[in-house]
Amino acid sequence: MILRRLRIRRFKKFQDTTFAFVPGLNIIQGPNESGKTTVMEALFAALLVNPAQPQAGFADLTRPWGEQRLGELVLEFQVDDGSYLLRKDFEAGTALLQPQERKGAVDNLRDIQQQILDWMGLPSEAAVRSTAYVGQGELARLTDDRHLIGARLSKILSGGGAENVDAALRWIDERSQHPEPAAGKPSGAGDGRLQELVSQQQELERKEERARTLWSELRAATRQLEELERQIAMRTEQLQAAEQQAVLQRRLEDLEKELREQQDLLNRLEKHLTRLNSLETRLKSFTDQNQAALQALVTARRTAQNLQHALQTGRQQLEREEATLEQLGSGHQHARRRAGAGLVVSLLGAMAITLGFVLPHLRWSVPGWGTIAAGALLMVLGVQMRGRVGETQALYRRQEQRVLDLRKKVEAAHAQMEEAEKELRAKLASLGAESVEAVEQRFASYMDVARQQEEARLAVQQLLGGRTREKVVERMQEVEREVAEVRGRLHDVTASARATEATRDRLQRESQALQKEAAALGERKARIEGMLEGLLDRPEGRESIEERIAALRQRQARAAEMAEVLAFTRRMLEEARKQSFFPARALLERRAGEFLKVATRNGYQKVALEERTLTPRVWVEAARGWKGPASLSQGTVDQLYLALRLALLEVICQGRTPPLFLDEPFVYFDPQRVKGVLNLLATAARERQVFLFTSWPREDLPADQVITLSAGSPAAPAEPR
Repeated sequence: MILRRLRIRRFKKFQDTTFAFVPGLNIIQGPNESGKTTVMEALFAALLVNPAQPQAGFADLTRPWGEQRLGELVLEFQVDDGSYLLRKDFEAGTALLQPQERKGAVDNLRDIQQQILDWMGLPSEAAVRSTAYVGQGELARLTDDRHLIGARLSKILSGGGAENVDAALRWIDERSQHPEPAAGKPSGAGDGRLQELVSQQQELERKEERARTLWSELRAATRQLEELERQIAMRTEQLQAAEQQAVLQRRLEDLEKELREQQDLLNRLEKHLTRLNSLETRLKSFTDQNQAALQALVTARRTAQNLQHALQTGRQQLEREEATLEQLGSGHQHARRRAGAGLVVSLLGAMAITLGFVLPHLRWSVPGWGTIAAGALLMVLGVQMRGRVGETQALYRRQEQRVLDLRKKVEAAHAQMEEAEKELRAKLASLGAESVEAVEQRFASYMDVARQQEEARLAVQQLLGGRTREKVVERMQEVEREVAEVRGRLHDVTASARATEATRDRLQRESQALQKEAAALGERKARIEGMLEGLLDRPEGRESIEERIAALRQRQARAAEMAEVLAFTRRMLEEARKQSFFPARALLERRAGEFLKVATRNGYQKVALEERTLTPRVWVEAARGWKGPASLSQGTVDQLYLALRLALLEVICQGRTPPLFLDEPFVYFDPQRVKGVLNLLATAARERQVFLFTSWPREDLPADQVITLSAGSPAAPAEPR
C-alpha cells in the first residue's frame, strides 16, 4: 500500500491543506506545535477511524478552535495495480471508497474498514496500533498487546493448509467406509443388471425390424417428393422467363433516369470547379507560412478566451457546490439525530396504544380510545422522522460525487488555460506583431477570400457526396454501358418467352397446387423420420451390450483397487502434514535479529522470543548469555522493539506491506543511535512506505522526501531528494 496524497479540512489546526507523499522514507520535520502529530493522526483517521462512530472524545480533540463543524479527510493511495480515493466526512458521518475508474464505489462503513485492513494485512485497528503505528513513547507497546499479536501469530506458527489436509483425510475415511458404486448402482445389483441387459438386447432386435419397414416407406416418399420438386422447378423456370421482360423494361427506365441526373451533376460540378480555381489564384498573394501562422494565432486567442471563461465559471460553480455539500452534510447529521428521536417517539406511541388496551379502567372507554389514537399519531410521527435519513443521505451522496468531479474539471481547465496563453504569446512573437488586433487587420482580407474559397469547396463537396470527379465520370460511363446492355437483352428476348398474362396466371396456379402436394408429402416424410428417430434414440448394438456385461464383472476388481489407492493416499497425506510445518517464530526471531544488527551497527545480532508472552531477549556477547529488557539501556530497548515491530510486520502481514508511522522515536537516542535507526528505517523503506515525524532539524536525513512544517502554518512539501 502506497499513500500518495492527503487533503485535510477543518482538522485541528489545518483548515484546508494538502500533502503529497512518495514511496520510500517520508520525513515530516518541524518544531513543536507545528502540526506533525496532527498529520500522523489524520493519516490514521483517514485509514481506520469510523466517521459515524469515532472513539470517545474524537470530535472535541480534532475540531478546530472556534469551528462548529467537524473535519473532512480525502486520501489517495495505491494498492497493487489499482488507485483509490477514500473520503471521510466526520460532520456527516459518512465515508466513500472509490476506485480511479469510478466503478464499484463502496459507501458502507463496515465494508470500507474491512477492505482497508485486508489491504494492510492486519486483522483489526488494535493490531495496526500494536505494529505499524508508533506514537511518542509507544515503541514497547507490542508487549502490552501480546495476546492480540499472539493470536494472529499462532495461525502462522501452526502451519498453512493444515485444515485442508485434515478435511482431505476425513474425505478419504468416508470414501473407504462407503465406496461409490460403479455406474450409480448398488454393488449387490449385478445379477439384476445382467438380466436387464439381456432384455435390452431382445428389444433392440424388435426395433431393428420395425426400422427396416419404416425405411422402405421413407425411400418411396422421398422419390415422390423429388418428382414433385422437379415439376415445381420447371413451372418456376417458365414463370421466371415470362417475367424477365417486365423486369428488364423497368431496369432500363431507371438507368435512363440516372444517366440524365449524372449528366446534370457533371455540368454543375464543372461550373463550381472553375470558380474554385479562380479563388485559389487570388490566394497566391499570401505566403503559406504567414497565413498559417496568422490563422493559428487567431485560433489560439479564441481558445485562450474560451478557456478563461470556462475556468471562471467552473470555479464559481465549485464554490457553490462545496457550500451545498457542507449544508447537506449538516442536514444529514441533523436528520440522523432526529432519527433517534423518532425511535423514541415511536416507542412512546406503542406504549400508549398498549396502555389503552391493557389498563382495565381505560379499556373500551373514551379516554382509552383517546390514548390509542394519540399513540398511533406518535408512531406515525416517529416513522416520518426516521424516514428523512435515507432521503438526506441520497442527496448528500449525489452532491459529494458532483463536487469531486468538479474539482478535477477545474484543475484540468486551469492547466489548459495556462498552456493556451503560453502558445498565444509564442505565436505573436514569431510574427513580430505588437498586438493581436494589428495581426487581425492583416488577416481580414485573407479571410474574406478564404471564406469564398471554402463556400466553393463546400458546394463541390456537396455535389460529389464524398466521391471524386473521376468517380462521377466513371459512374456515368458505367450507366451508359449498362443502358446499352439492357437494350440488347430486351432485343434478344424470343417470341416464345413473351407469355401473356393468362399464361402466367395458369403457371402460377399449377405451381401453387404442386407446392401444396409437396408440403403434404414432406409432412408424411417427417413423421416417418420421427418414428425412425424414436426407434434409434439409443442405438445400442450387441457389441455394446456385451461390453457392459463384461464391465459389471470387473466392478469388484476395481473397488478393491480403489481401496488400496485410498489407503496409500492417506499415508502420503499424513507424512506430508508432518513435514509441512512452517517455523514462523524462527523466521520472526531471525528477521528481528537482522534489523537489530542494522539499528545497533553490529552491536547486537540475535533475538529470541518467549512463545507465550512474546517477551524479547538479546544475546549479549560480552556476558555470553541472553538478556531481557530489564538488563539493557532504554535506548537499546527502544532499538530492540523497533526491530521487533518491523519483523512482526513482515511475518503477520504475510506478503502485505502496510505503511509504518513513527512519532519521535529518538527520545532516548544519542547521535550514534539516531544514525543507526535512520539506517534501519532506510532499509525498511525499500520494502514499505515509512513516515517519520520528528522535531530534529537535520540536513543529512536519508529520506526520499522531506516535508518541513513551521510553527505558524504548514509549509509546502520540500523537493524530493
